[in-house]
Amino acid sequence: MFVIKHVTSQDVVLEGSATATVALGTIFRSNSRNVLKSTFMSAIRTGLRAMTRRLVRSFLPMLLRLFLPAFQTSTSKNLKQLEEENPQPLSVSMGLGLVVLACSFYGVVYLHPDVQPDTFQRGFTLVTLAILASSTLIIHYLVMFFAGLKNNVSITLRTSIDGIILQAYFTGALSYLPLASDIELKGTIENKAKCSAMALVGMLAISLILDSIGYLLSFPILEVWAAHILLYLFVISFPLKPLEGSDVFSFHKGWWALIFLGVLVAFLLNIPESFYAIL
Repeated sequence: MFVIKHVTSQDVVLEGSATATVALGTIFRSNSRNVLKSTFMSAIRTGLRAMTRRLVRSFLPMLLRLFLPAFQTSTSKNLKQLEEENPQPLSVSMGLGLVVLACSFYGVVYLHPDVQPDTFQRGFTLVTLAILASSTLIIHYLVMFFAGLKNNVSITLRTSIDGIILQAYFTGALSYLPLASDIELKGTIENKAKCSAMALVGMLAISLILDSIGYLLSFPILEVWAAHILLYLFVISFPLKPLEGSDVFSFHKGWWALIFLGVLVAFLLNIPESFYAIL
């Protein structure tokens, strides 16, 4: 026996809509999983590399003393004491830091097999993007300098040999993380925490403002610049010495959690997809 079912055009439309909805839902779910996975994995990798930096900076001076006895002075002063007594001039530390960061970014993007130049560069030369990447060090220093004036904290920029070696190591691994230079603070624990908190919040504000202006006025170079600042900020906000996040964390963990949450949300939402390949 054959049953003839009367199918109206409304049934066809409803069935088609349901199929389309399921298909869109599947695509959205799949893509959202991929985006979240890549984003959080990038954040985890960045955190692990920041931790690696702490370990390398702890063990490298010891290795230098073991394999390069000439570094030992007659009075047995350690490297930190030597650096305190002979501080690096700002012009030297800043110049070295800018060159190292620019070369590191250029090398990573140029050599990375998974980076598409057209998508990443957005019409700009790689040299221009490398300059933008290194300029984050200047922004970091200026923000920290003014925050230090407000909180009675002295600021010292240092680009040491171990920082340069570490930056070269990550460059060789085709991963760009701005780790060549450190900004050292001298003051009370509370004042250093306030100084670092002000600097982190200030850099976050600068990044968001540049990104908004670039988006509203269609200036992609400002958006790329904002992304570089945000990447730099994300790295230094971790609670690991000598990163700025450690000063805030050691004084008030609640402050650090709020600041880091804001930085993390901005990082997840604003970092361009092209940056994930070089992290």
